[in-house]
Amino acid sequence: MKRYSAACVTRLAQGLGESLAHVPADPFAKDLVLTRSGGLQRWLTQQLSTHVGTTGHGDGICAGIHVATMAQFSTILRGKPSPWSSEALIAPIMTALNDLGSSKEFLQVRRHLADSESRPRRRASFTKMTAERFSSYATWNLDMVSCWNQGAFVLPDGSAISSEEIWQPLLWNHLCTLINSTPQEDLALIQAQAHSLRSDYNRVALFCPSILTPADESVLASLDSAGEILVFSAAPVDGCRDLTKISSKLAVHQQRSEEVLKRLCPPVEILATVSQDNPTLLKAIQQGLHTSVIPHTSFDDSIEIHTGYSDHLGEILTDQLIHLLNEDPSLEPREILVLVDQMADHYPSLSALLRPDMTEGSYCSHRIRGSVVHSEVAEDQELALLSSLFGLVQGRATAEDLMNLCGSKAVMARFGFQDLDLDRLNQLIQSSGIRWGINQEHRRIHSMESFPHNTWMTGLGRMVLGVALNEEDLTYQGTIFPRDVVDSDVVSLVESLGQIITQVRTYAGTWLKPAEPPEWASRFRTCLEALTPGTSSLARRVIGVFENQKSPEISLVEARTQLEEIWSTFAREPSFLNGNLGVAPLGSMSGVPHKVIILFGLDSNSFPTLPTIDGDNLVGFCPEEDPRLRDRQVFYDCLMSAQDKLIIIHCGYDPTTTHRAPEPAPVVDLLALAELCVPGCDARKALVHDHVPMVETRARISDHQALLEPRITRKESAAQVKIEDLCELFMNSAAYWLKRNAMILPSAITEPDPIPTAIPVDLSPLDSWAITNRMVRLLMAGNRGEEILNAELRRGYLPPGRPGITLGQNYLSQAQNTVHRARSFLSEPLSWPSFDLDSDETGNLVGQVGVRGQILLEVLAGKVNPRHKMAAWIKILALKVSFPDQHWRAVLVGRRTTVTVNAPTINEAHQHLEYLRKVGMRGVESPLPLPELPSAQLARYLARNFPINAYEIDENFIKQWNQDPSWPLIWPDYHQMQALGSLSDEENSTRTFESRFESLVYGVYVPMVKQEGVL
Repeated sequence: MKRYSAACVTRLAQGLGESLAHVPADPFAKDLVLTRSGGLQRWLTQQLSTHVGTTGHGDGICAGIHVATMAQFSTILRGKPSPWSSEALIAPIMTALNDLGSSKEFLQVRRHLADSESRPRRRASFTKMTAERFSSYATWNLDMVSCWNQGAFVLPDGSAISSEEIWQPLLWNHLCTLINSTPQEDLALIQAQAHSLRSDYNRVALFCPSILTPADESVLASLDSAGEILVFSAAPVDGCRDLTKISSKLAVHQQRSEEVLKRLCPPVEILATVSQDNPTLLKAIQQGLHTSVIPHTSFDDSIEIHTGYSDHLGEILTDQLIHLLNEDPSLEPREILVLVDQMADHYPSLSALLRPDMTEGSYCSHRIRGSVVHSEVAEDQELALLSSLFGLVQGRATAEDLMNLCGSKAVMARFGFQDLDLDRLNQLIQSSGIRWGINQEHRRIHSMESFPHNTWMTGLGRMVLGVALNEEDLTYQGTIFPRDVVDSDVVSLVESLGQIITQVRTYAGTWLKPAEPPEWASRFRTCLEALTPGTSSLARRVIGVFENQKSPEISLVEARTQLEEIWSTFAREPSFLNGNLGVAPLGSMSGVPHKVIILFGLDSNSFPTLPTIDGDNLVGFCPEEDPRLRDRQVFYDCLMSAQDKLIIIHCGYDPTTTHRAPEPAPVVDLLALAELCVPGCDARKALVHDHVPMVETRARISDHQALLEPRITRKESAAQVKIEDLCELFMNSAAYWLKRNAMILPSAITEPDPIPTAIPVDLSPLDSWAITNRMVRLLMAGNRGEEILNAELRRGYLPPGRPGITLGQNYLSQAQNTVHRARSFLSEPLSWPSFDLDSDETGNLVGQVGVRGQILLEVLAGKVNPRHKMAAWIKILALKVSFPDQHWRAVLVGRRTTVTVNAPTINEAHQHLEYLRKVGMRGVESPLPLPELPSAQLARYLARNFPINAYEIDENFIKQWNQDPSWPLIWPDYHQMQALGSLSDEENSTRTFESRFESLVYGVYVPMVKQEGVL
């Protein structure tokens, strides 16, 4: 065995290429190269293609060289995956527990697993942890388990195992019987195969090992005994750990692999590299870590540490990427590698910030060619669907879960759903009253089987019945009340939704029953055939593992756990080294050289990762499996593989207290190494850059005065205005302007309400109003109160049982009282007079208004608000101008009061309506500062010439700004709106105001208030 060492991995690859470039005597002989990881394997294959070829001139031909990881090579030697991996041990451990569970030695285990009703995951988690522990025994404690196989139940130090833990060696021995092998026999088989396989290769090379297990050492020894092995290691040479304690912390794993290599081949040859007279700080630290001699240098930009708040780290990363690419035009995105700690947390923001968008005018960071890989586990829509169905069957199955199921990619592809269909399904699901539970039987696990209300099946029944029956007819079938489904495309959606719900109901009835793995495989296959367009190759492979698994019956939770465990063993296809900027989880590409390496998202609370304590581990904590040492080794690998620059971005502030957070431990070590290179200087002050965000200033529409100032420069002749539009403008001028000019609807500027997922018990004021308003409308249509109540109880919006009946009766009583007070105004039939009012200055005002005789009647379930009165005021003004001989008035019947608004004289009606139309034209172009609540309150004082209560006006402003997001979107501070100066053509001839708000209130609201009365 010959060993070579170098600080630079690129130099090691070059040395390997030089060794393999010598043409062997046998032109068909193969060479074997073993690496430690898949990322390094792919990079090394590309590097060797530039050093090895038939002509020796870097022609890109690299034939006859087999590059594999140590794990892949062990699988090749064994001919099958290791039977002692944690994934492979789960099924035999379950069988062994069933066989031995009744013995007295397993009393504690039996007690632990007996509580399966309240903790269904207990057996699954116990089996998983036992499998991981036994796999560790088989890897690192061969002497101990060898004694167990011989009947000596001892610990690694030779002492006897306590009676409380005697179940472990018993379970181990029975496990070996089921597997029909021991780790020693498996290792002997690998050694024999390695010795015989050595003749198939001309040369064998080991490239950059990180940590070598006893099995790896045995394989190398077997290969070395049959021929020479070349070892290329970037581990620190002798004497490095005497430099400081810092380096021994960072490179602890490679130092342990170096101890294994020393036993196989003590001497080592240092590959010469080009020395630099004035090395950068990065190069100086790399040289010092490798040779134990740190050259003195000065601070530069080869190492940068950036800190900020956790929610701003993505912005810091994109800023650094843009700066790097702008600073060095020769730098390519493929020469930059971003390694992310806790990728699952950062993936959404990174994928949004680095999404590829090469269109003209796109943001510069979006034009960076990047590949963001958020997980090493292969993605699969079908397996993700199965995983979500596990949660549905086992959980509450809420309406939100149903929407998520319909929105999954596999289901959308199977039923042809589009984004618009999902919006319609959302409306269908909410309006049908679905809250949670697939059916009554599914609610049994929550002791709610006596309540059929608001389940998936009840909601589906409402939709299906609504296809044939009209909701307005108040007809129902049993406990199912129809939900109107009229459009043909909605009918097809109901059909598809029915198939989905029916399938899930079937799974809820069968999946809760334990079954053997082959039966679970059949269940999975049937599910995928019903809900997906086809089973993917990965899903077939995962299901195939279940079919070939021999174990006792497993529960739903155990099947889910095993599915996810098997799924996690299938790695996704790598998307690195393809010319794009690589963004990957921390550790997936560590050790692969890049010009710039960026470590992103390091947090002292999660990096290095804290170990999980296993109280049943008989050998204590295994140092080789310590995640803290693993993370330190990854940090060391990244430090040594950065060629020009190393950038570290970590959370520097506590998000709750905003106090300074400590640096991660490896970063502290790096700062200490930097101070050794630059004696007498403060490395933290020189290398750490704090990014404290400035006070966030959002762009406000009010900052653009051109949008708010009136822009009427000419008279619009022959313009036609509908009476409904004019009413809508004055009811809420801010929302009207946003919708017309900015295309922003109120639903877009408010937080959408979450899908209800609970049986209605305590109704919100809005829900109460909706039910009462529906009862008022049905009573006005001539329906009887008993029919209305029976129908409402079946809609699913009231609580089930007696509370729902009581609440429904209260709402019906309120509705009947409101309708009773309106009866005296219903003597005249409803008619719809139309009008077309022409004006040279403001165009045509057209429309129709429903009246009963000379009364405009509005019956409301709630109280009469200023916007209701304003709409009625505009309509009776139009009626008075169109039909001056009639005595028009508006009657607004609310929950507690009845308000009347009388039409003024014909001259006043002309004047007021013309003023409203003129101001309305201006409100189309720029928002009117006329919020309804403070305007109505101020109008009461102005109409009666009372002193204005400023405190009361401010209260109404605050209430309006809190209730309606349209106003703060235009004027974040209502004082700013009040400060607007009045316009001369909006002022009334009888009185002038400095404020435009007061001037408009006097011209718009005061005339209405003077005609207002209460019956």
